[in-house]
Amino acid sequence: MQSCTSCDLYRNRKNPVCGIGTQRARVMLLSDAPGSHEDEEGKPLLGRNAILLLKTMEGSGIDVLNIYFTTAIKCKPKVGRSPRISEIEACVKHLRSELHLIRPSVVVPMGSGSTKAISIITSTTVEYEQRNIGRVYWISEFFVVPQYHPASVLRNPQLFPKFRSTFDVVSSLLRDLNREGIEFAISRYCQSLG
Repeated sequence: MQSCTSCDLYRNRKNPVCGIGTQRARVMLLSDAPGSHEDEEGKPLLGRNAILLLKTMEGSGIDVLNIYFTTAIKCKPKVGRSPRISEIEACVKHLRSELHLIRPSVVVPMGSGSTKAISIITSTTVEYEQRNIGRVYWISEFFVVPQYHPASVLRNPQLFPKFRSTFDVVSSLLRDLNREGIEFAISRYCQSLG
């Protein structure tokens, strides 16, 4: 990835941001793009965002040692802007490789760019909208649960109850997958994309 020049973002990056975590993680957390701290370190989800995320997941009973963290695009866009669709499309090959390697049971896209990347990879139309936060979709080989990005929750604390309840859903889904299996989980949790 260090030599990737698929889009113009490589020109200003310090480090491409590679995913971190357990190679056979049950859950993949997917952020839109690296920020300045992540660009410096070459690691996703650092600082206050990571603290809120980890505390909330632990409070929901999710084993944070069984998580894989990554980003939809691997290079930092200019400050204050979301990834462009052309940047997401150029970078989706890296995310596809991560999905193939990790094979998560649940993918949690946190933001519109990461949700769009999952839609591109799976040829589906999961929309990042308020009404879809916390809903569960079965797509291809994994469940998708759209979530707020922790930065959004830090800016707007009124989003925290839904942020927490979405991780409660992920925790419950993981328990049911372990106890009852995939067919039960699909029938209990899933929303239609149609």
